[in-house]
Amino acid sequence: MQGIGSALGVAYCGLYCPTCGTMRVGRCEGCKTGGGFSGCKVRACAMDRGYTTCAQCGEMESCSKLDNLLSRLYALVFRTRRMDNLREIRDHGIESFVARMRSQ
Repeated sequence: MQGIGSALGVAYCGLYCPTCGTMRVGRCEGCKTGGGFSGCKVRACAMDRGYTTCAQCGEMESCSKLDNLLSRLYALVFRTRRMDNLREIRDHGIESFVARMRSQ
């Protein structure tokens, strides 16, 4: 995918797409290029607000779309740190986050 090592590779929810097994096997293009779950409330909300990621939102820490039972189970099963990723993006910028992820 073009731009996978850029901000396009970071989902609205903070997931770094190149680490996702579904993307690595070619079954997902990432939510910013038409892939992912079409009914994702996080994506719809971020797009409606014109955000690159939820890190731009002042309601991120208390957002029920980001932090709910389903998202916690997803985080556990797939070992994701989406809220931590969003905090890093908010505090240090998306370019810094992408650079760190690419170096791992």
